[in-house]
Amino acid sequence: MNSPDELDFESKKYYKQFLEQIFPALEQAFNSTLEDPRTNLIEQGYCKATSFSSWRQILLIDNGANCHEIYNEIQSDLSASISSAITGNYRLALMSIRSFIELSNLFAYYYHHPVEYDWWLEDNHVIKFSELNEKYFKRYKQLEEYKINTNIYREWKKVSKYVHAEYKSYMQSSDTLPFLPQYQKEKLGQWITHFKAANLWINKLFYIIFQKLYFEAYKKIELQDLCQIIKGNLNDINLFSSVQKEWSNQS
Repeated sequence: MNSPDELDFESKKYYKQFLEQIFPALEQAFNSTLEDPRTNLIEQGYCKATSFSSWRQILLIDNGANCHEIYNEIQSDLSASISSAITGNYRLALMSIRSFIELSNLFAYYYHHPVEYDWWLEDNHVIKFSELNEKYFKRYKQLEEYKINTNIYREWKKVSKYVHAEYKSYMQSSDTLPFLPQYQKEKLGQWITHFKAANLWINKLFYIIFQKLYFEAYKKIELQDLCQIIKGNLNDINLFSSVQKEWSNQS
């Protein structure tokens, strides 16, 4: 039997081998991804995510609201999803999408519940995604009318399968691929589909929940370009016009 020192030496040797393997694997996955003819779709996905830089300016910076901690993590999840996908870590990329969906729902709730948010900062308040999706946000007529809640839940359910590795097809590795990250054309396509869908539906959720702040921002010349980015990424002129008309009637 090997001594503890000998075992420690062997472990360090394997760690060194891992480092020698992982960086070339990441570089190869990255380069192969950039050679994929669908690279423009990755760029499109990134552009969809810019809506949330615009929302940050409107909701947090311009209005000086709380919830920075949650919003920082929302944007971190988007960045982690993209960087994981382009380096061949597709399951991690999809797991980040689920976290993005859940945290976006939390943000939309806590933004209007500052007392509960303070409790949350002290680890004294928990509200589950399912409770928000199935109960709290049901009160918003337009979320129901445009099936935004339904589609958010559907997307959340899909990416959750990767979190739990529900079936073999939802796993990162396979019989023929090593545990190291590696470019896989099919899995890259799956990630692009889910990333763009999640960004689309959460952007619509924010547009409904924060419509008052959106239209107030639109009146400010310095924020109009940000509002146009959000509007363009809604990809739904009927939704935009409907909310705009209802808001005009209220004001």
